[in-house]
Amino acid sequence: MAIHKFKADSKSTIKKSGNLKIYWSTFIKRINYLKNDQIEVYVTDEFKTLSHKKRAQIIESVQQLALSYLDDFKAVTPSKYSEGLAVTVFCGGNQFGRSLFLDNKDFKWND
Repeated sequence: MAIHKFKADSKSTIKKSGNLKIYWSTFIKRINYLKNDQIEVYVTDEFKTLSHKKRAQIIESVQQLALSYLDDFKAVTPSKYSEGLAVTVFCGGNQFGRSLFLDNKDFKWND
């Protein structure tokens, strides 16, 4: 029954956006790590319907996930964890947003 409820909830954008701690990854199609310590994030079309604050929460989760995996094979400094990685977000093959040049935790959206 729990699996059925999870599947039903994960089909609803409202339920997913209301509980990003559980469903944030359902908005992500692919994550690419680039050699210059940047990441490209490919998102679903539903991602566009979210508020800027919720988009930022999802991308910050992606940054932390990438840093934790990166730490397994390359030492990551504590300051890099707090700064995050530079991010470019793509939706439908087009650039949809990016982190700001001097602040990787702040984002500019192209909508």
